[in-house]
Amino acid sequence: MPSPGRFLFLVFALVLVACKSSPDVVQIRLNDILQSDLDYILNEFRGKPGMKALSANPHYVIDEFKEFQGDTSRVFQAYASVYFFYLESLGLCQNRKYRYRTTAKIWERYEVKLLHIPDKFLGKLEN
Repeated sequence: MPSPGRFLFLVFALVLVACKSSPDVVQIRLNDILQSDLDYILNEFRGKPGMKALSANPHYVIDEFKEFQGDTSRVFQAYASVYFFYLESLGLCQNRKYRYRTTAKIWERYEVKLLHIPDKFLGKLEN
């Protein structure tokens, strides 16, 4: 019979493993929140007088995606940095950073910045 300390450690390890979402679920939930955020952004601009800068093709690009391992994954299972393009005629985009909270099984936004479109995207947007 395992010692009480070892038993508690095993139970804790099983709970952590059970809390993690599958990579497919993490991706599906990310795409859901990204589409929801894009819809929200566009709804904020649509119908406002003088708002002609809205792109004809608003979209987002996942620039960076990481799944964490080890100790970090106890709190956050994944990270994503995403660019939203909806004001291309002004040369601006929005960068949002997200992290997937392991125990809550949700993506949370923790940083939002409006910036000039990075050079690495300029050639792709002109096509």
